[in-house]
Amino acid sequence: MRSGAAAGTLGYYHETGFYSSERELLDLAGPFLQDGLDAGEPTIVSFAPHNAATIRAAFGPDAGIQYVPGADQYARPASAIASYQRLFGDLVAQGASQIRVIGDVPHPGTGSSWQQWLRYEAAINQAFDGFPIWGVCPYDLRVTPDEVVEDVLATHPHLTTADGHVDNAACTTSSTLLGRRVRDRYEPHPMQSSGPQVVLHEPAPDITRRVALDVAQRAGLADEHIDEVVIISSELVTNALLHGAPPRVLEMWAEPARVLIAVTDAGPGPVDPLASLVGPDHQAPGGGRGLWITNQLATEIALDQRDDAFTIRALIAG
Repeated sequence: MRSGAAAGTLGYYHETGFYSSERELLDLAGPFLQDGLDAGEPTIVSFAPHNAATIRAAFGPDAGIQYVPGADQYARPASAIASYQRLFGDLVAQGASQIRVIGDVPHPGTGSSWQQWLRYEAAINQAFDGFPIWGVCPYDLRVTPDEVVEDVLATHPHLTTADGHVDNAACTTSSTLLGRRVRDRYEPHPMQSSGPQVVLHEPAPDITRRVALDVAQRAGLADEHIDEVVIISSELVTNALLHGAPPRVLEMWAEPARVLIAVTDAGPGPVDPLASLVGPDHQAPGGGRGLWITNQLATEIALDQRDDAFTIRALIAG
């Protein structure tokens, strides 16, 4: 049996809430966590260090809360989804009828780009719906930009307030509206303020791999990240060849310990800007594996969908 506001829900009860002080965070998170512990439910905290320390101080070291470091869990959206799915699957297999999880989702106020995490917040409504999850995504109004608050309200079906838990009328399930929000949140990367060091027109995958290897080595990346640059460049070019339209252009920028890749074609891009976060579509032509692999490996992903062109940009750093 599920407990609390999620009682009677079959799948994912996705909730947000807002706070402006440490006290308000505890007022929001404390009852949620304590009720889960009292009900014997797996209770998970995936906060950034300061908020995690606040919860630890309030509950003590032996409360039974499972802590997942936020910096690890939220390194990139696609890997966050995959690791949560594994964790939730394990807990359900062990007999959990409800799992409570609360975590900090990155955004510009915490130093992260927002478009990819907006895609995450929208995608997990489907990605986690096969599990009995009650998830709360709290946002600190002291550092959260207004446009992020708007997007958070658009992607969370439920809202926790001082008066209790309510359905969120501002949430939308329209893929068209969500796609428009994703497009509106695209911003050029600072590395793009100068011209690219590499421009290839109608690039072939084999040439792309050779060029990418040279660029990554000259940027001084570690071996594992050099491999990521080569793989991502090849996958994005292959994706443009399979699903895009000419003209196709590969651009690359390099700075010490980081490489930025952008592939543009004249096609419309993916119909669903969220799909590549969840996993490849093995029934679709080409399987959708290129964008999924890219989302698993890249430090940061951004999509720019316009009427006459689609660009996917990937940052690899380390």
